[in-house]
Amino acid sequence: MLIRVICRVISRNLEEEMKNLTHCLTISNNIVNSKNEGALETSKLINLANENKAYIIGASFGDGCNLANELKWQITDGNKNLKRLKYSREYLSSINHLFQKEFGISGKINKLDGNMYVLIINNKWFSRAINYFYNVPFGKKTILEIPKIFNNNRLKNSFWSGIIDTDGQVFDNSENIQLCMKSKKLMEEFHEYLTLLDIVHNFRHYRDEYYLLVPVRSFKKFNDIFRIIHPCKKMLLINNLNKGTKHKIYIGKTDKTLKQFMSNNKYIAKTENNYTKIGVHNGKFIKIPHIKDLDSVASRIRPRDRKIYIINRSKIESRITAEEIEKIFEIKSYYNKGKNTYYFNSDVLCDMFKYLYRYEKPW
Repeated sequence: MLIRVICRVISRNLEEEMKNLTHCLTISNNIVNSKNEGALETSKLINLANENKAYIIGASFGDGCNLANELKWQITDGNKNLKRLKYSREYLSSINHLFQKEFGISGKINKLDGNMYVLIINNKWFSRAINYFYNVPFGKKTILEIPKIFNNNRLKNSFWSGIIDTDGQVFDNSENIQLCMKSKKLMEEFHEYLTLLDIVHNFRHYRDEYYLLVPVRSFKKFNDIFRIIHPCKKMLLINNLNKGTKHKIYIGKTDKTLKQFMSNNKYIAKTENNYTKIGVHNGKFIKIPHIKDLDSVASRIRPRDRKIYIINRSKIESRITAEEIEKIFEIKSYYNKGKNTYYFNSDVLCDMFKYLYRYEKPW
């Protein structure tokens, strides 16, 4: 009876919801399942939106699962590397501690075959509550979206942290943090959120799955914003940060001018089709652009290894930038399928951007 009252009030405005929940608490402080299942402390439901609860719901949307029988919640975690399997148990212990703190319940951690651990919360009232309050589905999770109750960046950061810690991957020898899910809506929301935070990333769709890749040059900013508590993923992320990166990010303009750059004796200027072009003897020439055109693309490219690379945000966005540069400079772009990136092979173009703009390592 009491859980139905609590579930009904969520559909009203927040002030009325709090009044009804407070009234419920005068009736009973616990929703009791049975002697075996324990209790769900209703006093813990007064504050439905804090960072820990947002993290738990994020983890539920990731590897967590409300079982289809509506009686249990569980989460699994493992590692093929036996030496790192201990981190999975440590992580599930941390999650269990959050449940005790935020809902007054706790579960059991069991070892499974295949180097896996599982944490089981055997409490039907908890499963039903997070289904009603946060839309955590029972059974399969294909159509998901961030709960509207997480309506500020602090809560959103915790929610996405829970997803990253469960469904995300950090590798020993990879230049990306990877998140892969089947929920189109949820992944599009994360893509939009990272874009809003100006965190460089690549968003892809392959078959029935959606991939979001955060490159190493964004690791520092990513780590500053999101709370990664999984001990193995945290360790790998810190290792990558300690190793540093050869990639550079756009800082801003220098105090040098395009006219000064063109006065360099290294380059030859010529007129072609009523445009001034610059290059080297027997080499490629590029059209001299307006400085405003240079400014418009400077933050979307990286000069490196005598080439200009387009920043990967999405294949469509990268192609649009490549076509824009082709038009501005009258130069052909190339596509590296393995790295999924467009680039320009031009010494003079590379030198021009390095001369007029600052590109430095992110940390």
